Amino acid sequence: MTPLEYFEASSEGEAWHLHMPTEIHGAFGGVTGGALAAAAIAVARTVKPNRIAAGVDIHFLRGLSTVQATAQITILSSGRSITILRVEFRDDAGNPTTEARVVLAAPESLRTDIQATNRDTGLLGPPPSDLYENAKPWITSCLILFMHIRLLYVI
Repeated sequence: MTPLEYFEASSEGEAWHLHMPTEIHGAFGGVTGGALAAAAIAVARTVKPNRIAAGVDIHFLRGLSTVQATAQITILSSGRSITILRVEFRDDAGNPTTEARVVLAAPESLRTDIQATNRDTGLLGPPPSDLYENAKPWITSCLILFMHIRLLYVI
């Protein structure tokens, strides 16, 4: 079963109608964030079906507590290797509930030759031993940046 089949998705013009069963509603009565992420990726991939989901950023405006939802897709940017789409969810009363930005990548633009052999050190290896000694404190960096901005503004 595909995600579109699970959500009983159907398109009407530029809008997608989705069924959000109560089984995917969380403790507070709304659809869980993971289910909304899956729905956002599924409908976004209908625009560029040969691309791979490379990222999703979700903003929850209010709980999606209804079992029927509408998703509207807007292409924000599309190039040879990356497509960025906005997926806006609304409840059955038409109230905006969630906005997701989905990044789809062309498979040929992704590196597939990287393999982690030691999962403890990560792909880039262990962090340098002097990382903390040479790092600038966050507050100092912010104050220096603020002073530079202030000087530029005064001049």
